[in-house]
Amino acid sequence: MKVVNLNALRPYIADDLKQSFGRVFSRLLAEEESFLLKSADTRLYEPDELIVEEGKRPDGIFVIEKGSVRVIRRGQGDKRFEITNLDRGDIFGEMAFLDDAPASASILAETEVQVLCITENMIRALLRGDPTFGRRFYHSLALTLAARLRATTHWHIDYTPRSAEDRRSWFERRVVDGSGPDGVERRAQERRSMVDRRLSLVAKDEKGD
Repeated sequence: MKVVNLNALRPYIADDLKQSFGRVFSRLLAEEESFLLKSADTRLYEPDELIVEEGKRPDGIFVIEKGSVRVIRRGQGDKRFEITNLDRGDIFGEMAFLDDAPASASILAETEVQVLCITENMIRALLRGDPTFGRRFYHSLALTLAARLRATTHWHIDYTPRSAEDRRSWFERRVVDGSGPDGVERRAQERRSMVDRRLSLVAKDEKGD
């Protein structure tokens, strides 16, 4: 991994990246979004280089500028499953700030990858310095997680594997991604409860202003 333009403020951010970031952080002010993106480090990764390791906390929020990455999760034994691919405009690492949990999957560079990394130190400093930023930040993450949970639930309900091989693969992947019969409802309920707690705290803070 190579870091370039460390601590250098970017003069320009492409519109598509701003739109992608704005969809995840929908409650931030425009100037806050702009500051975070322009202040981010630029990191370069070679193909097959590990960006985020499953079980460890990511050190920031990543916005893909160039290239694509693979999202991989460990299964039973030494099995690993590729969950999805991400490319330009996609964002990862942000949910660690909502639940303070380690990464639930590894992120591996598929090609040469360039990302904007909004470091944890920068975000923590902003959260400490401006409580109103913190409310907008966490409100954004709670809404984003709630939307993803709804989309994931609908996808699992609508999808039916056809062949026996597809069914075996589907079952294994459901176990890996937390949507299998060994705990899907418990894990989903935990995430929904986490969203509800965050949103209730945001609402309480806003009423107190």
